[in-house]
Amino acid sequence: MNSAERLSKPGERQRIAKESLDLHFSGISFPEKTNKWPKSKDPGKYTCLPEIAVKLQAYPAEAQKDFWTDCLWRLQFPNSDQLAQIISQIGSVKWAVPQADANEKNLTYLVNEYLSRLNKPPVPVVFQSDLGIKPGKWEHMIRTVYSKVANAIDTVAKISNRVEEKRIIREIAHDSTFNSIVQNTRHISNDEIFWETGAIRTFTDGCTWTLLEDRKDLFAKKGFQSGNPFIPLMEIYKLGCIPMGIENSESEDLEYRILVPANRDVATPQS
Repeated sequence: MNSAERLSKPGERQRIAKESLDLHFSGISFPEKTNKWPKSKDPGKYTCLPEIAVKLQAYPAEAQKDFWTDCLWRLQFPNSDQLAQIISQIGSVKWAVPQADANEKNLTYLVNEYLSRLNKPPVPVVFQSDLGIKPGKWEHMIRTVYSKVANAIDTVAKISNRVEEKRIIREIAHDSTFNSIVQNTRHISNDEIFWETGAIRTFTDGCTWTLLEDRKDLFAKKGFQSGNPFIPLMEIYKLGCIPMGIENSESEDLEYRILVPANRDVATPQS
């Protein structure tokens, strides 16, 4: 039975997920199909994997990784090891808490690596401790950057016959990232978490690209030859900073802005 057959067979995802939970997390209550989802949804075709992802964030990342490696492998998801690695780390991201390695050298490298994977030249990187622009304009920047990439992901998924796998991975990544932000930003007032949409989109698209990572030939045809562009952005978030993007794409003096929260200066690189 291939991946597509497993995903279309009623209850197959639930059965496999339960087997993996029993193997790696014996004693965890598994969500029953009854009375868990709206009646308008067919429980046999609806995956409970996003709910499992949220519950498992209370456990060590290594234990989560073992579960996802096993479960996604059983479901015959392509690139399951890489997916397991990313998903298992989402819950431990220190959102908006700059880490020791969040220095100018490391952040600049990640920005330029991101731009390189989008076939863009390097630009100066500006670090700031507050937003500096209206959130609405920042949201527009997010949509502008991601539109071409999102189109490439959709096209590659369709050609590769992984539309259902893509949907499931997106739900897992979306719910995992949202829950991680909610649980790990209690030190921040709600009106300061203006970057939530961008973070969720980054990790969701990053996981989706990883699902399709082996189709480098198809991504190359869409103009992306240097790998997953979301990996560097995810690393910036893991460093506790917020990649805001290029403020004015029509200006000749382009600058990429990174938010270093809590009025903390960018750390000086260790010599």
